[in-house]
Amino acid sequence: MSFQSMVGKDTARHEEDAGENEGHGGGDSFMMSEFCEILAHGAQPRISVEEGFVSAIICLCIEEARVAGKVVDLEPYWKKFNV
Repeated sequence: MSFQSMVGKDTARHEEDAGENEGHGGGDSFMMSEFCEILAHGAQPRISVEEGFVSAIICLCIEEARVAGKVVDLEPYWKKFNV
């Protein structure tokens, strides 16, 4: 699958071949496609900034738990960032 990165109206297009199953099981291609639609056509994102932030915190804590081999308590993060 190919997608175009479009930064501005007059910006040259650059195509990348992401392959069929590359990048998080194909999820990266989906996210980049949506991101390009937002930039190029003003489409609305499917999730809010807050939802993306919460997702990022969860992913980082999952990685910390994996590397450290322990359970990570998310409560301090929710309190710190008022989520």
